[in-house]
Amino acid sequence: MPKPALDESRIVAIWNALGCAKHKGLTKNARKAIEKTYREYRKGNQTPKELTEWVATYLKHGFARWMTDHHRDKGDGKWCADLEFAMRFSTYDKVRNTELAA
Repeated sequence: MPKPALDESRIVAIWNALGCAKHKGLTKNARKAIEKTYREYRKGNQTPKELTEWVATYLKHGFARWMTDHHRDKGDGKWCADLEFAMRFSTYDKVRNTELAA
């Protein structure tokens, strides 16, 4: 089965609008995190969204609502979230569980 297509420029533009670490493109680690988390998302969803649409929705409506100033480097100035962090399954799971609890 071929890997699903990902509109990298759309995802990077959405990410850069969130105010976290800026990206010019997807790193190898960010791409791996997206692919792994998307596989997990698909397992639990009978009618999954297409990859780019899923990532865009998650970033705009999941991660963006969950993150704090700490993720935007507005706290202690020592760390800023990057796309790989946002797309890790562990982060996705925290965001999803926070939304379910709300």
